[in-house]
Parts: sequence; structure tokens; C-alpha cells
Amino acid sequence: MYLCANNNSMHQRLKSHFTILFIVFFLFKITLAQGQGKVMKDSLLSLISGAHPDTVEAMVYAGLSKYYLGIDQDSAMKWAREGLLLSNSIGYQRGMGELYACMGDVEVVKDSLNAAKEYYLESIKYFKEINDEPSLTQVKLVLGNIYISQDNYFEALLQYQEALVIAEKYQFIPVLENLNNNIGVIYLTFQRYDDALICFNKALEMSEKLVQSEPI
Repeated sequence: MYLCANNNSMHQRLKSHFTILFIVFFLFKITLAQGQGKVMKDSLLSLISGAHPDTVEAMVYAGLSKYYLGIDQDSAMKWAREGLLLSNSIGYQRGMGELYACMGDVEVVKDSLNAAKEYYLESIKYFKEINDEPSLTQVKLVLGNIYISQDNYFEALLQYQEALVIAEKYQFIPVLENLNNNIGVIYLTFQRYDDALICFNKALEMSEKLVQSEPI
């Protein structure tokens, strides 16, 4: 199935390192985009004791879980679980989707990919229920990476392709870059070289768009 024995050996050596780093990098990029630092944490903590709807408090727990993701995974999981309990008690589906995803993120950072996969699959159920397509795209990308790390290329391709349809609909350029690149890698594995080249060219096009959109 691989190009040659040497390529297969190299692929196996690199896969366990590259895939997990790629997953973690993607998670941290999403987290950092939503805010960082002590100011963020203090602001979120102040909201817990304030007067606001329970749905807001549930998302505060999600924010705290994201804040602690790269600092203290036990704390990140604690906040995610508390938020999930609250969301479940009030039937807040968006919160349940978000907090299951947060728990998946924690397990990815801990390199517990089977547990992460189960949390992400639960997250997808709720995001589908409320038709939250942007969140679905992000979760499916990370889930696809997990399947690749487990040598389940067919399931990874399915997750990527489903995410690709949504990403193209909304023109999520950074996600499109990652999806096309990863799909291209799978096509290389399947020796579908023409399809792989098309995907890599699309990924390059998305990368160029990102560079052009950056402030000078």
C-alpha cells in the first residue's frame, strides 16, 4: 500500500510524533484565538459568581477548560466536567457539545486518543442536533487526525471529507488548508497520486490566501 519499504518505515517513525503534534497544535491554535493569559482566567472566574443565565455559566466553564488545557490538564478536565453537568441539567445542547469537545482536547494533550475519540463523537452528536456546522468542522478535523494515528485511514478520510464540505461552504481558509493537505497525504498512502496532487495544490492555494490576508 505504501510507496516502498523505506517510505513505509519512515512513515511509521514519523507518524506517532507528527500526528499528535499536529493535533495538539491545532487545539492550542483554537484556544489561543479565544484569548489567553491571567486576565482571561480572572475575567472568566468573575463571571461564575455573577448574575447571568446558566447557559453563559456553562460556556464560562468551557473557557476555563481551554485556558488550563496547556497548563494543568486535571484542572481543564475538572472545569469541563462541571460545565457538562450544568449543561446537562438545563438541557443546553450547545454547551454539552462544547464541553465534550473540551474533554476530548484534554485527552488528546494527555495522549489518550481512544478516550479523546469517544468524547469527540459525543460532541458531534450535539453539534449535529443544533446544526453548529463551524464546530462540527473543527471537531471532525481533529477526529480525523486521531483516526490517522490509529492507522484507520478510511475513517479519517470520511471525517475529513465531511468537514471539507462544511469548510468550503463557509470558506474556512485555515481549516481548508489543513483538510486538503491531510486528505492529500491519505491519497498518497492509497497511491492515488493525481488526487493527492490536486489536494496539495488546493492546500497551497489556501496557504497563499492566508499569507495575503495577514496585515503588512
